[in-house]
Amino acid sequence: MAVVEFNCRPLALSDLYALGKEGTEIRISSEFFENVEQSRAALEGLLEKEGARYYGINTGFGSLYTTEIAKEDRIKLQENLVKSHACGTGNLLGEREVRCMLGLKILSFGWGFSGIRREVVERLLDAFLNFCRILRNLVFRDVRFYCCLRLFYYFHLRIFPCSLS
Repeated sequence: MAVVEFNCRPLALSDLYALGKEGTEIRISSEFFENVEQSRAALEGLLEKEGARYYGINTGFGSLYTTEIAKEDRIKLQENLVKSHACGTGNLLGEREVRCMLGLKILSFGWGFSGIRREVVERLLDAFLNFCRILRNLVFRDVRFYCCLRLFYYFHLRIFPCSLS
């Protein structure tokens, strides 16, 4: 069984290849989660500032970027984003490609620039480790990876309400 270490360093091509193989495990370094937690703390600190606007967090998207979203409506904003992206076209991606993309998405959060909560990263990691079971049980089998990830965030918000509200 292959093990790929996410330690906030560039990923080798051989590690990317390994991510696509069933049974590969991801080992997370302490630095990885320190970055995630520091990023989240920084975001929450920024949101405490009165009148501060952050695109897609407390403002609308696209042409609505100047529209401020009330604190009580921020979860609804994220839910609506998920719903607006819940469609897919074209051929399904293969299991290897989806595993690689999910692994790379997890890796990207370790750089500490997203403001994501540790719990979300842990749920994505669990999804990666239990990929085959989850894939077989997906109701939306014709939805491409991006939409599946957005749906995951949507259901995650239902289970663990975001502290941005």
